[in-house]
Amino acid sequence: MAKFDNDIFISLSDKDTASDKNNLLVNNLCHYLPLILEQSSNKKAKILNSTELNKSKEDKSETFSKTLLFVIVLTENYLKSEKCITELNLIFKVLNEQSLKQENRVFKIIDSDVTLENQPKLVQNFINYSFFEIDKKAGKIIDFNSLQGNFLEKTLWLKLIDLTYDIQNSIIMEKNKDVELLDITKTIYLSQSGTDQIENYNRLKREFLHHKLNVIPRIYLSQDAEKLKPEIINNFKHSLLSIHIIGGDYGDLLNNSEESIVTFQNKIAVDFFEDICIENPYFSRIIWIPPKVEFKNKKQELYVEQLIHNTNEVKGAEIVQAPIEVLKQIVLLKIEQIKNQKHNKLHVEETNDKIKIYIINDKKDSDKIEDIVKYFESNQIETITSLYTGRQIEMLNKYRENLVKCDAVFIYSNNNNQWIKSKIKDIKKSPGFGKEKEFLAKVFYSDKEYNDSILIDEDFIILDKQKQFNPESLSSVLTKLKK
Repeated sequence: MAKFDNDIFISLSDKDTASDKNNLLVNNLCHYLPLILEQSSNKKAKILNSTELNKSKEDKSETFSKTLLFVIVLTENYLKSEKCITELNLIFKVLNEQSLKQENRVFKIIDSDVTLENQPKLVQNFINYSFFEIDKKAGKIIDFNSLQGNFLEKTLWLKLIDLTYDIQNSIIMEKNKDVELLDITKTIYLSQSGTDQIENYNRLKREFLHHKLNVIPRIYLSQDAEKLKPEIINNFKHSLLSIHIIGGDYGDLLNNSEESIVTFQNKIAVDFFEDICIENPYFSRIIWIPPKVEFKNKKQELYVEQLIHNTNEVKGAEIVQAPIEVLKQIVLLKIEQIKNQKHNKLHVEETNDKIKIYIINDKKDSDKIEDIVKYFESNQIETITSLYTGRQIEMLNKYRENLVKCDAVFIYSNNNNQWIKSKIKDIKKSPGFGKEKEFLAKVFYSDKEYNDSILIDEDFIILDKQKQFNPESLSSVLTKLKK
């Protein structure tokens, strides 16, 4: 990942920060965002804004190239300013020159005067962070500048906390892009909801992040069903559970489809449940329906009735129709149970304090590792060998357990390039299976020369062209383990 000197740049209109205008949205954002970020991460973020950058006379292009995230504050003043639009174009010019995903790096804040139609095309596809309230009874928009007292502070604070959590997630994702590296037992897939459940979605997300859980997906989901399907499946495979929020709104339809984003996520979970569980035995689902739902149309009412009464629509899922506080407790209890099971299992295994090395090899090479096993065992190193019998899911679970409990890994190569790369990837993913300590050593052993930079990148000890086992070749490994 590229090195960034600045964590965040806030692109805003100078007019909104002028004292005579007193735009509450912009001034509170600039004041409170750094404080909330520091409180939640125990680290001070380096944040610049347009007003500060204009005064410093630093080169904007160079500054933007060294900035990780961008917060764009779209107000009426911003949209009317040629200077702001020029700055926005420059930000995206720099982003386009870099290889990192824009979806993780741009946050678009809007106030009540900004509709989608009058937003610059560059930012229309980004998620809106709406810093205003809607009075449902009166059917009108309440601008923050018209709010006062405790209600203003509470409303604005919650909006800023939601934004802060998403910013923190993006920083993590840019440093650790692969969702597969997340700890499955601390990861929740929170499904996109209909418009009537956005407030509950944000409450749940806020609560889970507060408990130091990973909440995915962290980027804007594709609106194309074919592109969306693999995204959802991959996220399910690396989550402890998925939570599907079903309310009174059917949800926005996907492109060229009669399926909504809400129903599609549940459909994919049903269709691929067995496949997901083979790779992720932890996976389970919760379909949450609030106790009192006001249906926007008959179509959604029929869909909910079908969910409740048709078992084919809820495969692998528990339906929870209870207050949101009950749902939170169910989720947190489930996570705690998994955590305790994992802890108890590791505690039993750790009573044996011998150093353990996991020898990973293909079944047909089992006879070739016998001398290697004897060498380690004779030097008081416990060996763990591969399992080839039982159901596929049992073997997969054992394989992952071995990666978690071993102190070192030893790949005996069968010179199958695809097999080798898959094992290296699994070793890299082991923190996601629950591994907390780094490997003391990672060894690659082959009877032929194997050239792939991935071994060097992942810090493997490479012992290739070993046509006949020579104990001396493992002396360096032994030294590293005993050290």
